[in-house]
Amino acid sequence: MSNGEQTAFTMMIHVLRKANTNHAPVGGPVHVHVKEEQSDASGRSDGSQSGHSGHSRSVRKTAAISSSADESGEDSASECDSFESDDVRTPPEHDYVLLLRSYLDEAQKEKVVMLLQDIQPKTTVFVAIMKKSNVEPPYASLQIPRKYAVIHFPHENASVTLERPGESKKWHPRFYKRASGHRIRGQQWFDFVCDNHVEEGDICPFVPPYILPQNSCLSPLQQIIVEDKMQTIQLEAPLYVAIMKNSSVGVNGHYVLEFGAQYADTYLPKREEPILLQHKGKIWHTKLRIWSRCMRRVLDCGWRKFVRDNRLQVGDTCLFELKNYRKKLTMTVHIIPSDQC
Repeated sequence: MSNGEQTAFTMMIHVLRKANTNHAPVGGPVHVHVKEEQSDASGRSDGSQSGHSGHSRSVRKTAAISSSADESGEDSASECDSFESDDVRTPPEHDYVLLLRSYLDEAQKEKVVMLLQDIQPKTTVFVAIMKKSNVEPPYASLQIPRKYAVIHFPHENASVTLERPGESKKWHPRFYKRASGHRIRGQQWFDFVCDNHVEEGDICPFVPPYILPQNSCLSPLQQIIVEDKMQTIQLEAPLYVAIMKNSSVGVNGHYVLEFGAQYADTYLPKREEPILLQHKGKIWHTKLRIWSRCMRRVLDCGWRKFVRDNRLQVGDTCLFELKNYRKKLTMTVHIIPSDQC
């Protein structure tokens, strides 16, 4: 990455083991951190490779998503791209999606539903049913639905880090965005398959907790603090994670907070309207504005007062918790000062 910038996407994978009866035990979760990387004109990454249901402001499904656009204010082509939805299938009345032409039998469906009830996912889950092409050499890979990837995966090729809680070993496969399909692949994906004994017929639900933008990166301590905070919040909608930049806190004379396209397109209204910000029992009146043809949504009016009243500085982390039950668009803001990280 130029200038040392990188993007981290986090995901959790649970493994439902295949058994003769299809009633399998649940494996431990796997954390996935994805880092976007620059691509050249050919679409190759700078890094090397070794060897749903609908969303609205009233949805139950929630995620912790962190995203923002380039501070230059120029439109990003990837933000304006439209993605086909013919590669994803959403079973009725369930908070998960499958690849098109993928099906769970009744026993498998019951096991997935039980898992989701147990872990209470905060976003729509991608359920992957392992095929030979996913787990057998030499070209093992996993297809990610495009409609799902545009919300929960980076907009460009990315390095992915998989880890299990309580274990030191990590795996580093890659996510590739292609017109022919988005995939996680590489020797490290196969290593993950082997080390975790993933076999054909196993079911892997992907549960994304949060996403970070191209110009932001959480330190390990920040990740721990954000995830700990998530455990204490009864989320009704996505938890948007924003790290304060110069343009956010007035260093360059501007006080503007832009919501990332992945978050805004899915969870925020497509019109300008007031937003109430809450923090420690106090309320600030701001306004959601829309910039450019790409529907970039920003907070400006009233945001300056919020910044000054709460003494926000560059590097502080703000977690925006959307409150759906209010008559007016309301967000509770949890502030993590940079000196705590």
